[in-house]
Amino acid sequence: KYPRVLTNIDCPSPDECITWLKEGRCSLYADDELALRYRALDDPTVEVTGEQFNTQYIVWPISYGAEQRKVRLLKKWMYDSVSNATLDLLSYKYFTLKLCPLGLAGVNCDENCDPKHGTSDRTGKCICHSTKWSGKDCAIEVKENLNTYPLWEVGMCYAFFGINMLACIVCAVWIYWKRHNELVRVSQPFFLNLVLLGCVISSSSIVPLAQQSEGQGPVPACFVFPWLYCIGFSITFGTLFAKIKRVYRLFEASANAERVVVTKKQTFIDISVTTSVDVVICAVWTIFDPLQWIRVITLADQFEEPLESAGFCTSEHWTSFVYIIGVWHLLLLVGGCYLCYLTRHISKKFVESRYMLLAMVSHLQIYLISVPVLFLVGNDPKSSLFIRAIVIWINDFAIICIIFGNLMFEVHVKRNDNVNIHHAIQSFANRTTSLAPQGGSSNGHPPADNRHPGMMSTSISQIRLRASRYDSTSNGNISVLNGISEGDHTSQSVPDEAVGESTVSDGYETCADE
Repeated sequence: KYPRVLTNIDCPSPDECITWLKEGRCSLYADDELALRYRALDDPTVEVTGEQFNTQYIVWPISYGAEQRKVRLLKKWMYDSVSNATLDLLSYKYFTLKLCPLGLAGVNCDENCDPKHGTSDRTGKCICHSTKWSGKDCAIEVKENLNTYPLWEVGMCYAFFGINMLACIVCAVWIYWKRHNELVRVSQPFFLNLVLLGCVISSSSIVPLAQQSEGQGPVPACFVFPWLYCIGFSITFGTLFAKIKRVYRLFEASANAERVVVTKKQTFIDISVTTSVDVVICAVWTIFDPLQWIRVITLADQFEEPLESAGFCTSEHWTSFVYIIGVWHLLLLVGGCYLCYLTRHISKKFVESRYMLLAMVSHLQIYLISVPVLFLVGNDPKSSLFIRAIVIWINDFAIICIIFGNLMFEVHVKRNDNVNIHHAIQSFANRTTSLAPQGGSSNGHPPADNRHPGMMSTSISQIRLRASRYDSTSNGNISVLNGISEGDHTSQSVPDEAVGESTVSDGYETCADE
């Protein structure tokens, strides 16, 4: 059995053999276990390790009715076969499984079986060591399932982006085409274009979402996504809020016979302050904990070979920044709802508070539905990509349709170009006065009935007269008295003797002559 092992058969006696073993002249000595243990009792330097010895029981059946001569011969043959190793040969021939040599398979061991990845079984079939390898000879490698975005899903993302871009371009061209229309001029095209810019930036965040890597990255689009979405959101809603706030201040001042100046620059500063909060949050996120692309093994074989993995953008504290951005955007939406409530009595020709409220409600409904769904899909990159992309697309597209679709409807279908500011101011003043508490007004003035005689008629019934008066400034801007102008928006008290009619155009900037 061991032809290469050098044996020494000249050992004169068991005691001499043990001495040779101690001196290192031989490496192995085998003898009867009981005899060795007996010798170990007298020699403490000899240690018999019992785990090296195995007892093998040989059992064979013999009939009780067999002839005694045959029984003796059978026992003699069995003992002889044990002593001369014949039994081992018989056992190997009839009872030992004979497998094909390494690298071969088949019934006659004449087929290939990759020795690195498979071995033959008792039937000659090549069995692969891991599910990472397949084929008849275990030579075909099973590619790792990377869970990359399918082409149709990436195409849908680009389609969403294209639809919103096309809608924004159409609206921008339409605003320029109808820039001389009274309703368009009253809606302040400058701020409408800012809303479109915000929608363009926000919709552009869909493109980074569709970027991926089959390895460990890097994917620069990871940290680009929060910048585009946050800045686009703040520009879009910040512009709408600033526009509503601007109109409300002018109407409130006119209704209270006060002078106020609200310039484009002041409104643009309000928008910049709103946007700067998102810029600061995204800057801190990018500097201290930037989003990075990683690939996580989700399934492996017994040899730790990856069978399935998933890649996504993540960072150590990404949830904290998402919560901060979510709370800030929620505060913006709540503040916008409050502004819509304050301007509910202003004509929709001057402020889109009703449609703004509809857009925000739609925005909140989509978020309430999408957030739980995103938690359910977990880290599944395919499902989460589609949900995030469609949420961004619907939000921006809804704003475009609600704000600009309504304006187009008013211009082309209703064709109501009659914009009269003094009627709008008088209606706003009448409603706010009728809703004011009997003990005093919201701006701190005494009740209308307790004012100086003639003041009530001066502040409400003759707003139409005040709205007609204007002054020309040195730089050509129009300062409207108790009205609204495109350059420096003003409102002030004038004598009751002023008479005339006022009409508004070009963002409340021109009035009829006194």
